[in-house]
Amino acid sequence: MAAYFNTLREQHPIFQLAATRTQIEKEQRASYRGAEDWRLGADVGVSRFQAVQPGESPSQADQLALGIGVDRAIWQTGGRLALRWDNHQGQFDFPAWQAALFPLDDRAYEQAVSLSYVHPLLKNRGGSLDRSDYEAAEFVVEFTAVNAREQEEQFLLTAGLVFVDWALLTEQARILAQRIELSDRQIQRIRKKRAENLVDQVDLLRAEDSRRNSAQHLALTNARLNSQRNHLAELAGDSTLIRLSPDFDLYATQALPTDAAMRRFVSNDSRTAIAFALQQKELRRRELTAAEQTKGELSLILGVALKGGGESSDDSLDLNREDASVGLRFSKPLGNRRARHQWQKAKLHLHEVALQRDRALRDMQSHAIAVLNELQSIHALLNLNRQQIDAAKQTTREEWRLYNQGRNDLATVILSQDREQLARFTYAQNAGRYQVLYLQLQSLLDALVLEPSSASGPSQSLLPRAAS
Repeated sequence: MAAYFNTLREQHPIFQLAATRTQIEKEQRASYRGAEDWRLGADVGVSRFQAVQPGESPSQADQLALGIGVDRAIWQTGGRLALRWDNHQGQFDFPAWQAALFPLDDRAYEQAVSLSYVHPLLKNRGGSLDRSDYEAAEFVVEFTAVNAREQEEQFLLTAGLVFVDWALLTEQARILAQRIELSDRQIQRIRKKRAENLVDQVDLLRAEDSRRNSAQHLALTNARLNSQRNHLAELAGDSTLIRLSPDFDLYATQALPTDAAMRRFVSNDSRTAIAFALQQKELRRRELTAAEQTKGELSLILGVALKGGGESSDDSLDLNREDASVGLRFSKPLGNRRARHQWQKAKLHLHEVALQRDRALRDMQSHAIAVLNELQSIHALLNLNRQQIDAAKQTTREEWRLYNQGRNDLATVILSQDREQLARFTYAQNAGRYQVLYLQLQSLLDALVLEPSSASGPSQSLLPRAAS
């Protein structure tokens, strides 16, 4: 079965799909870093102003304004840093009387380079809000990977159950074929005795009827067997499986964990427990974001600038004047009901997931214990089945001996053979049930899919891995 599982891992698209989903979430998380990118901005404006009153100075002003800048968010502090260059050009028309009395420059140029920084002191201090989506997405990526492995686990469980059924049907077909072979030899002996008038015709009819029953049963079994084999071949995308028989020991038993060890694993290291833990971490991060939103905005604003101006563009390049500013800005919604209720919602959602985790792990523990107890019971039953088969074989040999001595009829012999076949069928069915339960236990204890090396993944399994 391990070889078949490895073929599925290489061929079936569900395993590539799981990796793709995880990569999608990784790309989504990486995209949030775009909020830290530098942003380039530019603006240009042209304006003309004309005086309304006669004699107003200037009578007309034409202005051109150019600006370009870059800014970015700084996640470590939550601040905003901006660098900007501005260029202003103006051409002015003055009234004739003013131009005659006061010679004025009709052109003006001004340039400035400024640097500003806004630092949060309350909301988003330390960049908590800026990093919120990115940090929460880290848990989403891990959760998606864990969920993908769980889907793989369920797929392998389903395929494994079909594989076990294939192995069981193959064993049942073998038992029936042996019974038919035995019936053929029995019919030959009876025909020989009938020719010598040592047995009645009814004995031959009974033997032939018994063979027909076995042949019919074998035909139905082979039909189911071929159906399951074709199913497995389609899942693996390997048509050669149609011509193969299962390399699987149907009667093998395995070492089982203790109740206490299994409970600890389910509660602490199971994939389900890890998935809920990641979900809770994401929700705690969302809760911190909601709590941060309830705070008011208080920001420290710092700015410096170098600027220059003159009658020509060259004069304005001499940035010989300095400006500096510092200030505080505060704002907060009165009542802030939206933020407060969102925070309460986040806390309730976190409590809801905690309850869901408790319920899911209890159900999982209950199921695992039930499967373990049934496995232990069937293990003991298999020993009784083997004893029953040995007893049935001895009974059949004794019935044949009495029949050959003429001390009983063939119906008794056939009945004894039917009981022997039934004992072997019961043994095979119980063995198949054992393998089904063991597969279910492997799935519950995350033993069908290998965990990658990760701090969030279980360090070990209580059962041997089914695939490597």
